[in-house]
Amino acid sequence: MFNAKKYAMLTLTLLVISLQFVPVVNTIFYREIYVLNGMYTGIFEIVASGIFVKNITVNSTSSGSGILRVNYEFEIWIHVLESNNYTYIYSYRLIGYKTWSRGFNRDLEELINATLDKYLGRTIISSGKWVDPALILTYDLNTKKLYFERFNLYYDITAVSLYEDTVCFEYKKYNELILNNKIHREIKTFYYDSLSKTPLYLYDYYAIIDLTDDLNHFYIKRVIFEDGIGHGLSKISRSKTKLLYYDDSTGKISFVSYFSMPDIELKYENNTLYINLKAEHPYLMVIVLENHDYINYSSIRLKPYMLRTKTLYLSDIRYTNSTLTFIFNEPIVKITDQQGNATYIHEVTTSEKNYSSSYILFYTIVFNILAIVVSYSVSKFIARVLKLIVQS
Repeated sequence: MFNAKKYAMLTLTLLVISLQFVPVVNTIFYREIYVLNGMYTGIFEIVASGIFVKNITVNSTSSGSGILRVNYEFEIWIHVLESNNYTYIYSYRLIGYKTWSRGFNRDLEELINATLDKYLGRTIISSGKWVDPALILTYDLNTKKLYFERFNLYYDITAVSLYEDTVCFEYKKYNELILNNKIHREIKTFYYDSLSKTPLYLYDYYAIIDLTDDLNHFYIKRVIFEDGIGHGLSKISRSKTKLLYYDDSTGKISFVSYFSMPDIELKYENNTLYINLKAEHPYLMVIVLENHDYINYSSIRLKPYMLRTKTLYLSDIRYTNSTLTFIFNEPIVKITDQQGNATYIHEVTTSEKNYSSSYILFYTIVFNILAIVVSYSVSKFIARVLKLIVQS
């Protein structure tokens, strides 16, 4: 008996599969505009000593100290499709890994090797409105299981940056607190493409240091950096910025797109700004203002982000010819063009990239142990001083 519902579902499934496997997609809904290929290198490292060793290893009888490091590589292909928005079909696979450990029992290294062997050579295909591959090697301390997770926890904004001439968003976080005589330290840095959210660089570090016993310390570090992906995106990434001048401050309106920028015409009257746009490709709009400036009214939806000294407003990705209206809290004095990406946003320098990639490969336990010893020595010195003060 013919089942129309099952037939429709089968047709839809075959359409999705065809979009994922056909190299050049050219349908009534989407058209492929670009394909890029690159590599991701990942570093996963655990160092533990004293009481923390038992929390790390599968065999709870382990003691002493240990270090484990995993280096691994993924290859990725990204297909950029365009309709009323950008859509991405991306496939990636683990092509190699190396593990090295000392001090931990063999169970932990065997678990990692067995898990990564299951991923090795297996192609994973995904699609969506942004590129978010599962590349971050994660070890669950409670379940003692190893897996790869996506970057969705890091998609926040603390700054706008320039990476390989590609406009990207930057997320940085640093937390440190002392709880029960232990220092808990967390450091995160993440760069990702502003349109596709393609990851460009991740540094995630979490450590616990026991102030009462320098033998008790632990940290876990995860690093992901790209090779060829940022360069590939820079070939199609385009941006244009307008400067807004007020009596005592300056704001910026930036437009980001692939291949070509929309035709932009700006007019202003007192504190009202009118923008006429004619676009050939979907685009993103970013407005950056000083903290004491703000937008009273917007004809489109904007999401605000509080940066270190500024406020950033981010639009949805748009693909319509329209006239937009914005009302600011103070009158606009003049508007000028800003030429060049690097002149209006922070550019990730070569030295930063070197530290983020090649240098980190040679990052050893020595620095971490020195930091632990110094922290412990300082805490003991402060304790002695306080004791002398109390006794006097």
